[in-house]
Amino acid sequence: MPPGPFCYIETSQPPATEPGPAPAPLTCLICCGPVSGPFGHCFACRTVARRLHLPLVPVLPICLCPVPGPLYAILLGYKESPVTEARCRFGRCLRELLCRALLEHRACLAAVSDGPLDLVLPVPSSSRPGGAPLGRVEGLAERVVTALGTGVRWLPTALERAAGQIGHMRPNTRAFAVPRRARSAVGGARVLLVDDKFDVDHDGIMEQLKKVTGKPIKYVINTHHHGDHTGGNAKMQQMPGVQVISSE
Repeated sequence: MPPGPFCYIETSQPPATEPGPAPAPLTCLICCGPVSGPFGHCFACRTVARRLHLPLVPVLPICLCPVPGPLYAILLGYKESPVTEARCRFGRCLRELLCRALLEHRACLAAVSDGPLDLVLPVPSSSRPGGAPLGRVEGLAERVVTALGTGVRWLPTALERAAGQIGHMRPNTRAFAVPRRARSAVGGARVLLVDDKFDVDHDGIMEQLKKVTGKPIKYVINTHHHGDHTGGNAKMQQMPGVQVISSE
Protein backbone atom coordinates (compact mmCIF):
# COMPACT_ATOMS: atom_id res chain seq x y z
CA MET A 1 0.00 0.00 0.00
CA PRO A 2 1.49 3.39 -1.00
CA PRO A 3 2.23 5.81 1.80
CA GLY A 4 -0.55 8.28 2.56
CA PRO A 5 -0.26 12.06 2.51
CA PHE A 6 0.32 12.27 6.27
CA CYS A 7 2.99 9.58 6.54
CA TYR A 8 5.78 12.05 7.24
CA ILE A 9 4.07 13.73 10.21
CA GLU A 10 5.85 12.76 13.38
CA THR A 11 3.67 10.57 15.52
CA SER A 12 5.95 10.02 18.49
CA GLN A 13 4.14 9.43 21.76
CA PRO A 14 4.62 11.86 24.67
CA PRO A 15 6.98 10.59 27.34
CA ALA A 16 5.28 8.50 29.95
CA THR A 17 4.93 10.26 33.29
CA GLU A 18 5.94 8.47 36.42
CA PRO A 19 3.12 7.91 38.90
CA GLY A 20 3.14 10.32 41.82
CA PRO A 21 3.09 9.28 45.45
CA ALA A 22 -0.08 7.62 46.61
CA PRO A 23 -2.28 9.85 48.80
CA ALA A 24 -1.89 9.31 52.49
CA PRO A 25 -4.67 7.17 53.98
CA LEU A 26 -7.25 9.07 56.00
CA THR A 27 -7.45 8.35 59.71
CA CYS A 28 -10.33 8.62 62.14
CA LEU A 29 -10.30 11.74 64.34
CA ILE A 30 -11.32 9.63 67.33
CA CYS A 31 -9.38 6.36 67.22
CA CYS A 32 -6.82 7.01 64.44
CA GLY A 33 -8.13 3.95 62.58
CA PRO A 34 -8.60 3.82 58.79
CA VAL A 35 -11.41 5.89 57.26
CA SER A 36 -13.12 5.14 53.96
CA GLY A 37 -14.61 7.85 51.79
CA PRO A 38 -14.98 11.48 52.85
CA PHE A 39 -15.84 10.73 56.49
CA GLY A 40 -13.87 12.14 59.41
CA HIS A 41 -14.68 9.15 61.61
CA CYS A 42 -14.46 5.43 61.03
CA PHE A 43 -17.52 3.19 60.86
CA ALA A 44 -17.00 1.85 64.40
CA CYS A 45 -16.79 5.30 66.02
CA ARG A 46 -19.78 6.58 64.06
CA THR A 47 -21.79 3.55 65.16
CA VAL A 48 -20.86 3.91 68.84
CA ALA A 49 -21.60 7.65 68.88
CA ARG A 50 -24.96 7.08 67.21
CA ARG A 51 -25.95 4.39 69.72
CA LEU A 52 -24.81 6.39 72.74
CA HIS A 53 -26.23 9.69 71.44
CA LEU A 54 -23.11 11.34 72.82
CA PRO A 55 -19.95 12.87 71.32
CA LEU A 56 -16.84 10.72 71.64
CA VAL A 57 -13.51 11.88 73.00
CA PRO A 58 -10.23 10.97 71.24
CA VAL A 59 -8.65 7.68 72.24
CA LEU A 60 -5.17 6.39 71.59
CA PRO A 61 -5.09 3.06 69.78
CA ILE A 62 -2.51 0.59 71.02
CA CYS A 63 -0.56 -0.45 67.93
CA LEU A 64 0.12 -3.86 69.46
CA CYS A 65 -3.56 -4.64 69.83
CA PRO A 66 -5.09 -5.23 66.39
CA VAL A 67 -7.59 -8.07 66.20
CA PRO A 68 -6.04 -10.57 65.91
CA GLY A 69 -2.66 -9.53 67.28
CA PRO A 70 -0.13 -10.36 70.03
CA LEU A 71 -1.56 -8.18 72.81
CA TYR A 72 -5.14 -9.19 72.02
CA ALA A 73 -4.22 -12.89 71.97
CA ILE A 74 -2.36 -12.65 75.28
CA LEU A 75 -5.20 -10.71 76.90
CA LEU A 76 -7.74 -13.27 75.72
CA GLY A 77 -5.56 -16.12 77.02
CA TYR A 78 -5.21 -14.41 80.39
CA LYS A 79 -8.96 -13.89 80.79
CA GLU A 80 -10.10 -17.26 79.44
CA SER A 81 -7.50 -19.66 80.82
CA PRO A 82 -8.89 -21.94 83.57
CA VAL A 83 -5.40 -22.95 84.72
CA THR A 84 -3.73 -20.70 87.30
CA GLU A 85 -0.20 -21.41 86.06
CA ALA A 86 -1.15 -20.54 82.47
CA ARG A 87 -2.90 -17.38 83.63
CA CYS A 88 0.23 -16.28 85.48
CA ARG A 89 2.32 -16.85 82.35
CA PHE A 90 -0.14 -14.88 80.21
CA GLY A 91 -0.15 -12.14 82.87
CA ARG A 92 3.63 -11.69 82.64
CA CYS A 93 3.47 -11.44 78.84
CA LEU A 94 0.56 -9.05 79.05
CA ARG A 95 2.43 -6.81 81.47
CA GLU A 96 5.44 -6.56 79.17
CA LEU A 97 3.47 -5.90 75.97
CA LEU A 98 1.16 -3.32 77.52
CA CYS A 99 3.93 -1.36 79.22
CA ARG A 100 6.00 -1.41 76.03
CA ALA A 101 3.06 0.15 74.19
CA LEU A 102 2.57 2.79 76.91
CA LEU A 103 6.24 3.77 76.72
CA GLU A 104 6.08 4.05 72.95
CA HIS A 105 2.93 6.21 73.00
CA ARG A 106 3.61 8.26 76.13
CA ALA A 107 3.92 11.54 74.21
CA CYS A 108 0.75 10.80 72.23
CA LEU A 109 -1.18 10.12 75.43
CA ALA A 110 -0.12 13.49 76.86
CA ALA A 111 -1.11 15.24 73.62
CA VAL A 112 -4.53 13.59 73.44
CA SER A 113 -5.31 14.36 77.10
CA ASP A 114 -3.96 17.92 76.87
CA GLY A 115 -1.35 17.31 79.56
CA PRO A 116 0.26 14.59 81.65
CA LEU A 117 -2.00 11.80 82.85
CA ASP A 118 -3.18 11.80 86.45
CA LEU A 119 -5.19 8.59 86.77
CA VAL A 120 -5.01 5.14 85.16
CA LEU A 121 -7.77 2.63 85.75
CA PRO A 122 -8.59 -0.76 84.21
CA VAL A 123 -12.22 -1.22 83.16
CA PRO A 124 -14.23 -3.95 84.92
CA SER A 125 -15.44 -6.90 82.88
CA SER A 126 -18.94 -6.62 81.46
CA SER A 127 -19.69 -10.25 82.37
CA ARG A 128 -17.12 -11.67 84.80
CA PRO A 129 -17.38 -11.01 88.56
CA GLY A 130 -14.49 -9.70 90.57
CA GLY A 131 -13.76 -6.26 89.18
CA ALA A 132 -11.24 -5.45 86.43
CA PRO A 133 -9.28 -8.44 85.06
CA LEU A 134 -6.20 -6.26 84.51
CA GLY A 135 -6.34 -5.15 88.13
CA ARG A 136 -5.21 -8.64 89.15
CA VAL A 137 -2.10 -8.82 86.94
CA GLU A 138 0.85 -9.04 89.30
CA GLY A 139 3.25 -6.12 88.99
CA LEU A 140 1.20 -4.29 86.35
CA ALA A 141 0.43 -1.27 88.55
CA GLU A 142 4.11 -0.56 89.25
CA ARG A 143 5.10 -1.00 85.60
CA VAL A 144 2.32 1.31 84.35
CA VAL A 145 3.31 4.06 86.78
CA THR A 146 6.96 3.68 85.73
CA ALA A 147 6.06 3.79 82.03
CA LEU A 148 3.89 6.91 82.31
CA GLY A 149 5.98 8.86 84.80
CA THR A 150 5.63 10.15 88.34
CA GLY A 151 2.31 11.62 89.37
CA VAL A 152 0.25 8.88 87.71
CA ARG A 153 -2.08 6.99 90.04
CA TRP A 154 -3.21 3.40 89.42
CA LEU A 155 -6.77 3.03 90.74
CA PRO A 156 -8.48 -0.24 89.73
CA THR A 157 -11.41 0.44 92.11
CA ALA A 158 -12.41 3.74 90.44
CA LEU A 159 -15.06 2.04 88.29
CA GLU A 160 -17.75 -0.48 89.19
CA ARG A 161 -20.02 -2.47 86.94
CA ALA A 162 -23.62 -1.35 87.18
CA ALA A 163 -26.32 -3.65 88.48
CA GLY A 164 -28.32 -5.69 86.01
CA GLN A 165 -27.49 -7.28 82.68
CA ILE A 166 -24.89 -5.58 80.49
CA GLY A 167 -24.61 -6.60 76.86
CA HIS A 168 -21.11 -7.64 75.85
CA MET A 169 -19.54 -5.31 73.22
CA ARG A 170 -22.66 -3.12 73.22
CA PRO A 171 -22.41 0.64 73.94
CA ASN A 172 -24.13 1.49 77.21
CA THR A 173 -23.82 4.84 79.03
CA ARG A 174 -24.90 3.23 82.31
CA ALA A 175 -22.73 0.13 82.22
CA PHE A 176 -20.17 1.47 84.71
CA ALA A 177 -20.16 4.08 87.45
CA VAL A 178 -17.70 5.75 89.81
CA PRO A 179 -18.55 4.53 93.34
CA ARG A 180 -19.11 7.13 96.04
CA ARG A 181 -15.97 6.11 97.93
CA ALA A 182 -13.78 6.88 94.89
CA ARG A 183 -15.34 10.14 93.71
CA SER A 184 -12.92 12.35 95.60
CA ALA A 185 -9.99 10.55 93.95
CA VAL A 186 -11.40 10.86 90.44
CA GLY A 187 -11.80 14.63 90.37
CA GLY A 188 -11.18 16.27 87.01
CA ALA A 189 -7.97 18.15 86.34
CA ARG A 190 -9.64 21.16 84.63
CA VAL A 191 -12.90 23.10 84.82
CA LEU A 192 -15.34 23.86 82.00
CA LEU A 193 -17.44 26.94 82.79
CA VAL A 194 -20.70 27.60 80.94
CA ASP A 195 -21.23 31.40 80.63
CA ASP A 196 -19.39 33.91 82.83
CA LYS A 197 -22.16 36.49 83.46
CA PHE A 198 -21.24 40.21 83.73
CA ASP A 199 -17.77 41.66 84.25
CA VAL A 200 -18.62 42.60 87.85
CA ASP A 201 -19.50 38.97 88.60
CA HIS A 202 -16.01 37.62 87.89
CA ASP A 203 -14.70 37.69 91.46
CA GLY A 204 -17.89 36.11 92.77
CA ILE A 205 -17.69 33.29 90.22
CA MET A 206 -14.09 32.55 91.16
CA GLU A 207 -14.97 32.54 94.86
CA GLN A 208 -17.79 30.06 94.31
CA LEU A 209 -15.55 27.81 92.22
CA LYS A 210 -13.02 27.62 95.07
CA LYS A 211 -15.74 26.12 97.26
CA VAL A 212 -16.28 23.32 94.73
CA THR A 213 -12.84 22.65 93.26
CA GLY A 214 -9.30 23.93 93.32
CA LYS A 215 -8.75 23.03 89.67
CA PRO A 216 -8.10 25.79 87.08
CA ILE A 217 -10.61 26.85 84.45
CA LYS A 218 -9.69 25.48 81.02
CA TYR A 219 -12.71 26.36 78.87
CA VAL A 220 -15.50 28.96 79.01
CA ILE A 221 -18.45 28.21 76.75
CA ASN A 222 -20.79 31.07 75.79
CA THR A 223 -24.26 29.80 75.01
CA HIS A 224 -25.14 33.08 73.26
CA HIS A 225 -23.89 36.67 72.89
CA HIS A 226 -25.95 38.54 75.52
CA GLY A 227 -23.92 40.50 78.04
CA ASP A 228 -25.24 38.59 81.02
CA HIS A 229 -23.60 35.49 79.53
CA THR A 230 -20.41 36.94 77.99
CA GLY A 231 -19.58 40.01 80.08
CA GLY A 232 -16.83 38.24 81.99
CA ASN A 233 -14.97 37.03 78.88
CA ALA A 234 -12.31 39.76 79.03
CA LYS A 235 -11.22 38.88 82.55
CA MET A 236 -11.43 35.15 81.87
CA GLN A 237 -9.14 35.50 78.84
CA GLN A 238 -6.56 37.25 81.00
CA MET A 239 -6.23 34.11 83.11
CA PRO A 240 -3.51 31.68 81.96
CA GLY A 241 -4.65 28.75 79.85
CA VAL A 242 -8.33 29.77 79.54
CA GLN A 243 -10.04 29.38 76.15
CA VAL A 244 -13.40 31.00 75.41
CA ILE A 245 -15.62 29.06 72.98
CA SER A 246 -18.73 30.57 71.38
CA SER A 247 -20.88 30.14 68.30
CA GLU A 248 -20.94 32.68 65.50
